[in-house]
Amino acid sequence: MDLVETFRRRRAVEGPVFWLDSDLVVLDPRVAAAVNRANFADFTLNPSVGDQLRGRRGALVDWRDVRAAWLPRIRELTEPEHLRALAERMDRILSSRLDTPLDLVWLSYETAVRSLVPLVIADLDAKDNAILARDLIAKVATLLDRPAPLSIVAQARAGAMVRRRIKRRAAGPGRADLLDPIARELLGVLGIGRAVEATTAMLTAITGPPGSAAASVLFELSRRPEWQERLGDELAAATDLCTAPQSRAPVTTRFVKEVLRMWSPPLLLNRRVRTAVSVEGVELRPGQQYVTCPYLVHHDETRLPDHATFDPDRWLADPTFDYVPFGWAPTTCLGAGIGIAQLILWCRLLTTRYRVTTNRPSRMTMLASPTPHDFRGTVTSR
Repeated sequence: MDLVETFRRRRAVEGPVFWLDSDLVVLDPRVAAAVNRANFADFTLNPSVGDQLRGRRGALVDWRDVRAAWLPRIRELTEPEHLRALAERMDRILSSRLDTPLDLVWLSYETAVRSLVPLVIADLDAKDNAILARDLIAKVATLLDRPAPLSIVAQARAGAMVRRRIKRRAAGPGRADLLDPIARELLGVLGIGRAVEATTAMLTAITGPPGSAAASVLFELSRRPEWQERLGDELAAATDLCTAPQSRAPVTTRFVKEVLRMWSPPLLLNRRVRTAVSVEGVELRPGQQYVTCPYLVHHDETRLPDHATFDPDRWLADPTFDYVPFGWAPTTCLGAGIGIAQLILWCRLLTTRYRVTTNRPSRMTMLASPTPHDFRGTVTSR
């Protein structure tokens, strides 16, 4: 939080773009969009770490081609049958944690992350699932500033497991997951090293913002009983929610959007400059870094005077402020639609099937993402 407050104070004095040591801080959303677009105009993937160590470059591959291969699969994964399976996985995790004191932040991360893994790799057996779980647990613990197991070893074992899975998938039948386009469409162009890195990058992506957002949703529900009731009434009456979560649950959608505005994960986005950038008065050289802060974009008192007020009904009108919970193009989160759907389904579980009782009031702290502090309680069936 100290760094965010430093940014806020300096923005008030120096404006929304300033240098912090050797990093350029960009808090103007229009400038941030322009800088990000210019920086990633050339989106060529680097050779894999293994190829770099061997002095090999490999074929030139644009990351946009990887994203383009993933997009149809992501659309498929938001179809009703896959969202129902996602909701069932979250339900199973919650039902296994009933009637015992819990760290609610860890529960939120565990539920969000574990339920998303099959969207990346659908056919993990128990052994490989355990290998991946150790790596993901280490990553989550690091994000939450908690003691972590030996993460380097866990990461290496997870990478080796992903390599085996890619080779197996390339030679076998397809599955409805994000591994499939990598193994069956792009492996020949990417090479095995970059194919592993692309897959592990997606696995890393699901360990952060989804869990943080789920914890923030639970945090706001726990201290706003009036919204719990409104969401519970809507979601109990919603038929076939997985067909179109946002249109079938508009009140819940507004609540989720406001949570993401109030508590945007991640807190900061650090980008290494890939190519010379000269836009909007900004001059950057390759190797420098720039930092953006979606949280402060959403809490800009000049654009949103009541930014500190939690008000989902502000979304009844078109917003007059910038809203970037999934970052700026061309590096916006590919899974935004799945993320919103997951949070709506999370709200349904928390307001219609389970009751969460918290031990004491919590407050939000700023780690890698906004995180409720000392957020403990018990989950029971309704």
